[in-house]
Amino acid sequence: MWTLFFAGNDFAPRTLIDGVPVQEYLQSHFLGAMQQVAMALKDCDNVVGFDILNEPSVGFVGVEDIRDIGQNKYFVGWRVDPWSAMKMGAGQTCTVDYFSSFMYFDGKRELNTTKACAWKNGPSSCVWLKNGVWKLNNKGKPQ
Repeated sequence: MWTLFFAGNDFAPRTLIDGVPVQEYLQSHFLGAMQQVAMALKDCDNVVGFDILNEPSVGFVGVEDIRDIGQNKYFVGWRVDPWSAMKMGAGQTCTVDYFSSFMYFDGKRELNTTKACAWKNGPSSCVWLKNGVWKLNNKGKPQ
């Protein structure tokens, strides 16, 4: 989502929401929501300010190889590279490294064993598929 928010025009130029490029759509709606928050808080005596975006990710911006886990610097929980995340979003099962506590490797884990698809209309509606980042092979598997 961060990729679409900050760089949707570059990474997903074919993606439109209500006819508007995804980056402009997300940013304008976010700013509209923050305007509503500001209006709701403006007369509160004990509110000095608020943080509108706490520690956002850069998404896929700067990632040279989506199969590389190097961008994930956190060694707690599942370590999922962008390509595995895309495949799981499309309903595939992926095996990833698992750290049960900081820097303690505790083997590999299979994720999305139920093959749930994150996309409402199935894998073919994936924003990254539609923008040519990956494709389905003749067996329906992402590549």
